[in-house]
Order: sequence, then structure tokens, then C-alpha cells
Amino acid sequence: MVAGSRRDVVRADEGVASVVAAGLVALLALTGVAGIALGQFALARQRVAAAADLAALAAATRLLRGGTDDDVCARAAAVASPAGARVVRCEVSGTEVAVRLSAPAPPLLARFVAWAEPGAAAVQAESRAGLPAAGPGP
Repeated sequence: MVAGSRRDVVRADEGVASVVAAGLVALLALTGVAGIALGQFALARQRVAAAADLAALAAATRLLRGGTDDDVCARAAAVASPAGARVVRCEVSGTEVAVRLSAPAPPLLARFVAWAEPGAAAVQAESRAGLPAAGPGP
């Protein structure tokens, strides 16, 4: 064995642990950011779904009290607005009302989605309420 050759091997490996550690820290940070983005999306989805339920119930109440289709949809929009959502679709069919709401996606998620499809960074939910159609009895 040649003297000093082992030192050369050790010197060649210096700093490898730092590079591996930096890579693992970056991977951990990326995983954390992705987890936060998914958590924000789940929370936003639940909020919009709750707003859609409330808007549909308010619209159905207005319908059952004799409101016109325009009154019904205006009521749904008024209930959805404080939640930061807007009515995308409002359909009145007999004694039922169906609404679809849309709200902006959380900022972190919007940044990830915006590059893939501009305008796609929105959270949507749909709900329906009213009296069921009379069907055959039991």
C-alpha cells in the first residue's frame, strides 16, 4: 500500500455528508409545503361545501315561500357572498334548487395550479335543497 493514498480517498469523500443532508432537508421542506397546500385545499373545499349547503337551503326556503326564480338565485348569491364564494350555477326545478359555488383557491395551492392551467385555481362545490318530488307511497 502506498503511503498517503488512503488520505487521498478520505479527502475525496469530504463534504458528501453535507450534500446528502442538504438534499434530505430540501426533500423534507418540499414534503411539508405539499402537505400544507393539501391541508389548505381540504379546508377551503369544506368551507365552500358548507356555503353551498347554506345557499341551497336559503334559496329553497325563498322558493317555498313563493319567490321567483330570480329571487331564489339572488338569495343564494347573498348567502354565498360572505363566505367569499360566488354562484356559478343556480337551477330551480319544481320545488328543488341546485346551486354550484366557486371560490378562489388558497394562495399556496393557486401558485401550484396556475402554471398548469390558468384560471383553474378555484374550489367548487354543489348542493341541492327543497321538497322531494312526490313519488309512489310505501
